[in-house]
Amino acid sequence: MGAMHDAPDGSALCTPTLQFDSADFDSPAEAFDRWRDMLAPVYDVSRPSAAELIRFHAQLTAVHLGPAMIAQAIAAAQHCQRTSTTMARSQVDHFMAHTCLEGGYHGVVDGSAFQVLPGDVGIFDLSRTWHATCKPFRHLSLMLPRAMIEPLLSRPDRAHGTVLSSATPGGRLLCEHLQSLWRNVPRMTQEDAQRVLRGSASLIAGCLGPTQGAHESPVRAASFSRIRRYVDTNLTRPDLSAEEVCDRFGLSRSTLFRLFAPFGGFAHYLRDQRLRGCFRDIVSPTQAHRRISDIAEHWCFNNEAVFSRAFRRLFDASPRDVRQAALAWATLPEHYAPRPVPFPPMAGVNTTARMS
Repeated sequence: MGAMHDAPDGSALCTPTLQFDSADFDSPAEAFDRWRDMLAPVYDVSRPSAAELIRFHAQLTAVHLGPAMIAQAIAAAQHCQRTSTTMARSQVDHFMAHTCLEGGYHGVVDGSAFQVLPGDVGIFDLSRTWHATCKPFRHLSLMLPRAMIEPLLSRPDRAHGTVLSSATPGGRLLCEHLQSLWRNVPRMTQEDAQRVLRGSASLIAGCLGPTQGAHESPVRAASFSRIRRYVDTNLTRPDLSAEEVCDRFGLSRSTLFRLFAPFGGFAHYLRDQRLRGCFRDIVSPTQAHRRISDIAEHWCFNNEAVFSRAFRRLFDASPRDVRQAALAWATLPEHYAPRPVPFPPMAGVNTTARMS
């Protein structure tokens, strides 16, 4: 990215909010430690062997676009993973479209192997686990908040780990779009970016498959949005149920099921949204004084065993392990890891990496 100025109307243009260059550090080992700390909110990077560490190099430039972020990274080969521990300390709830421009990587998502080659685009749900091994690479990543993209996905539960190949029109189009977005970000204001990102979210959803509501009337699509907003704002109500929603909106149970079919059905959606609420409270420093069972009950889980099993299925860790990971992260010395998380929607950036 080159020099950035104000827009013709005087509005501030988007500028990098995080920059890192391993050449700024005294040794590859120091650079790697700062690199690993900087990326810790998004994924854990395994420490390389002594021989690999000598050759370590990395550069990263990231730009916050409101609640979203776009970043370019160039780095040496490495192994990274996103675990329940990573999620506990970062509380990042975004989808990531990740295109490989040079190099490549392979890994495992939900027990299934995937591979991303140059020109491909991988789609990852950052509320779920995965791990990958990367060759020396140049990558572009666009991270969008869940609320911006999930309602557009025909099967949001199946998006995680999807690889859109450069051999397909969708893969090529999305790869080119991410590169074009990166080139044009320096010319955008934050207002411009929000308008463009809505198009980016629609493009990603379209490349993954028919968008939610694509075959429905505008009235039906609007009704689904209203129903979902209603559900999301009433998750802690014990009487919230399929019957109550059907009565309120004048729907049959079969219609309600069809609307929520991309999420596995209404009951599946309601349970997972409540579990996400539990996760947020369990890892929140302001909720550390509350018992996990009380948090679960607040989110309408009255059976502790059922809650623990459902939580483990969704987050691949027990509620207790997630809380311990969050508490351990919160009590680390400030110099060890960047806090607040250098990722939207957290306010402010405070890292040990070199900042613009």
